[in-house]
Order: sequence, then structure tokens, then C-alpha cells
Amino acid sequence: MASSHTRYRSPTADSTPRVIHPFEKPAQRWSAGHRGVDLAVPEHDRHVYAPASGKVVFSGMVVNRKVLVIAHPDGRRSTFEPMDEALPVGTEVTIGDVIGTVAAPDSAGENGERPYRRCSTPCLYWGVRQGGTHGDGSGKDAEYINPMSLLSSRDPSILLPVPGGY
Repeated sequence: MASSHTRYRSPTADSTPRVIHPFEKPAQRWSAGHRGVDLAVPEHDRHVYAPASGKVVFSGMVVNRKVLVIAHPDGRRSTFEPMDEALPVGTEVTIGDVIGTVAAPDSAGENGERPYRRCSTPCLYWGVRQGGTHGDGSGKDAEYINPMSLLSSRDPSILLPVPGGY
């Protein structure tokens, strides 16, 4: 199960990324939906950053686009696409490390096809899975969650002692 101690950050250069297409949880696992978010990527920085520490467990082509997956120690897996460049499988990353770059909107995949896109400007799909038959965000019963729910705009509140208090 996911640990509440894993800290996440935006996978884009913007600390508060603009969501182009929000998470849409399907009514059933097999139903239509958008199992992640499409985030605007700044024109000046198309790097993708590790949203949390982990290990690259997949880096390769899926249909006509390059995809990268990171397994995090809290039992979640982050998926990113479309990538131009990405780290190889087995690479250990820490939060904030550059893990690749977002493919340009007009780029073609290895087979010459244009990747499917919802965006006309550079954007990054970020999906997060947890649970599943292996308990690490993989396997048949893994559940997609809204990645934006992992981002906190503030540090946790800390109650300080009050002089003369209890």
C-alpha cells in the first residue's frame, strides 16, 4: 500500500502545471476514460522530471510513441508519454532528476507515424497506478489514480508548542 511519506512534485518545469486534459476515472476498469492527466509543457523547457524517487522499469515504444514508467518505493507507478529521449530500464532516479524530454507536437515515432495527441502544443501525459496483483502498481487489478492528487501546493502544517500552553 502507498506510504504517506513519499513526496511528489510536478514532472514538468512548472511547479504548478497547467492541466490541458484532466483525469477522468472510468465507471468500470474496462470503460472509456482518461486514466491520467495531460500537462502543458513550457516551450523553454521540455524536460520531464522524476515526480518522486524510484526505478525505471519500462522505457520503450508502445504503438507509435515512446513511453517511460517509474516504479516508486510507495507502491505506485508513474507513466509518461510521449517521450523523445528517456532513461534506460534499471536507472535509479531521485525526485527532480531529469528522466527525458517530451516529444515535440510535430515529431514522428520510430515507424514514421505521428503519435496520438490531445494537444497542439508540447504536453505530457502523466498516469499513476497503485495496488494490483503484485502490489506495486502493476498487474491485472492495479488502479489508476489522479496524479494531481499527489501534488501538494504547501508543506504539511506543523503545530508548534505555545508558551504557557497545555
